[in-house]
Amino acid sequence: MLFSGRRFGKTRLMLTEALACALEQPGSQIFYLAPSRKMAKDIAWSDLKQMVPTSWIDRAMESTLTLEFRNSSRITLAGADFADSLRGQKAHLLLMDEFAYVSDLQTMWEASLLPMLGTTDGRVLFCSTPAGGGNFSAELWERAKSTPGWERWSFRSTDGGWISQEFVEEAKATMDPSLYRQEFEAS
Repeated sequence: MLFSGRRFGKTRLMLTEALACALEQPGSQIFYLAPSRKMAKDIAWSDLKQMVPTSWIDRAMESTLTLEFRNSSRITLAGADFADSLRGQKAHLLLMDEFAYVSDLQTMWEASLLPMLGTTDGRVLFCSTPAGGGNFSAELWERAKSTPGWERWSFRSTDGGWISQEFVEEAKATMDPSLYRQEFEAS
């Protein structure tokens, strides 16, 4: 579980993890989910296609946002808002981008996605900017502290190297302090 500030590089981290899984585990099924399908496409589809050499790909399916690799692995981008449509499928890796902004996160995770990992001994990587407290994403963050097999990390926006300290300082000077801490310090 990872909470980070904006522009840290969460999506790039998850896509790199997806590619590592696809290459190291031939035949693996990998799902990247954003809060909506449109967000998944807008946030990650172009970057994913640019990261993968065409020689690794058997088929790129724009209609389903799926890359099929020559080694039978698949990476599919989807929206968490339709996670129920993934029922019946297995996953070796689930990548949950901006999970703190998924509506009904608890039901989506516990009823639809978690069972997909059961037959593969699969893994999940939750990554998001925090969305305040008192919600299921904050509860998952707390669970990760004491649940065996779970880990959690927190990074400020500048820790990823994609955003300048000067930009962040300017934002700090002009933003509401609590919103600044959430968006840039992941707190």
